[in-house]
Amino acid sequence: MTLREKLQRQKSWHDMTITLSVAVLIVCSSLMLKDHLFASFETFLAPNQIHEVSYKISAGDTLWLLASKTVQSNEDIRDKIIAIRDLNGMTPTQPLMPGQIVRIPMKRLEDSGMRYTFYDAH
Repeated sequence: MTLREKLQRQKSWHDMTITLSVAVLIVCSSLMLKDHLFASFETFLAPNQIHEVSYKISAGDTLWLLASKTVQSNEDIRDKIIAIRDLNGMTPTQPLMPGQIVRIPMKRLEDSGMRYTFYDAH
């Protein structure tokens, strides 16, 4: 093997080592960055996350009554009624039946005025 071939082989080995090192560095950096970005993203979304609670309908309950008990200060009661209907696949004229379980969307569960009347289906 000539000196030129040895140098060429050594250069190829050196180039491959650098390429592999850079690839490992990129993978490690992206994994650390991913964790940081997702943590920031979850922190940003957490206050806007929608929760839902289940409520067992009693005689005399109406959507207006349910919405008025769970509407928060920054919500319109009419929008809350529509959100309840949408979440439960209800039509505007569909009556509530005693014993029926209705899911109610909540931005923050601790803001509910119905905290102790939720029905636990378990």
